[in-house]
Amino acid sequence: ARIHPWATLGLQDTIGEKANAVAVGQPGSNAQSQAYPTHELGLAATLDVGVEAELNERASLFGALSYGHSVDGSESEQRQVDLGVRIRW
Repeated sequence: ARIHPWATLGLQDTIGEKANAVAVGQPGSNAQSQAYPTHELGLAATLDVGVEAELNERASLFGALSYGHSVDGSESEQRQVDLGVRIRW
């Protein structure tokens, strides 16, 4: 089996997000509705590391770890693990 390690470092930006997630008001009322703001995801830094092991010409196993942290906008952190089988045809 051949082993292929890899890593990526990147920045991702969320654009076009709405300022309010939902607005609540009484139906038929002219009263001001209550708006509930959403998170401003903004800019985040991401780091992904992984490895792929070729089993044969058509199949390989892979695993990846991902970590993201906000740089600008609402404070957020993301962690993810992916495992799988890749089949080529």
